[in-house]
Amino acid sequence: MTERSPEFSLRIAAYGCSIVLVFFVFAAMGQTPVKVNRTVPNVAPPKAGLEFSASPTTQEIFRARVFEEPLVPIGGEPSADENSA
Repeated sequence: MTERSPEFSLRIAAYGCSIVLVFFVFAAMGQTPVKVNRTVPNVAPPKAGLEFSASPTTQEIFRARVFEEPLVPIGGEPSADENSA
């Protein structure tokens, strides 16, 4: 790694400061004040347990996330009777 002169470091610092200054000047021009939305959204909490429909689909079982790896059918699509078993 090569050593750089102190003048080079000062030039880099001045360049960085000028970029920041230009950014703030342009940001302040013609901008309306930002109002931050801090209201808590009304959402339902996640289900605590595992629930399947009466006849679960392959996608429903795939998305269950019971194990580290998703369950995928092997040897073709299973029937509704096999999925409900």
